Amino acid sequence: MRRPGWLAALVLVAGAMPAGATEVVESVFQVAYTHEGTEYVLADRVVPLLPENACYNWYLRLSEAETSLRFVERFTLPVAVDWGTTGDSPDDVTQIELDGKLAVTTIDVTTDGEGWLSHGWCVAEGDPAGEHLIDVLIDGVAVASFPFTVVPGADYAFPASATYPDRAARTVRDSW
Repeated sequence: MRRPGWLAALVLVAGAMPAGATEVVESVFQVAYTHEGTEYVLADRVVPLLPENACYNWYLRLSEAETSLRFVERFTLPVAVDWGTTGDSPDDVTQIELDGKLAVTTIDVTTDGEGWLSHGWCVAEGDPAGEHLIDVLIDGVAVASFPFTVVPGADYAFPASATYPDRAARTVRDSW
């Protein structure tokens, strides 16, 4: 079962974006975990399979700040899994499709003062290793794709030192 790490539904400010005006000017994918007492936050596309420890997040900066929009995240796993109670209700923001291989999350948000929005997940018990893919659509238009690989903890190349990219500080709910 997977679960959302956190949502960055930043500063709710009224305002609409004209159709077709969504321009992504920057994107980042981050991995965060604790290993041997050290906290790591890395801009990397390899995620260690560390249940209840490792999380991964994507960030998009749009050309316009404080813009209200709807994003749809299509998260495809290499194999179907049991998502527990996620998507049990038609009102859940995340719905499970393809018998557990695809999670579709739909959220209305407003970007922050610099145009950033993000979403993330944390590794859970029973998650599969292998190739994963997150596709992001804004107002129905595909704007970003984040392919990444989840590897067993024993096969993961842990870094010698911790690094801290700036993106994590841009979230309201700083999870690291």
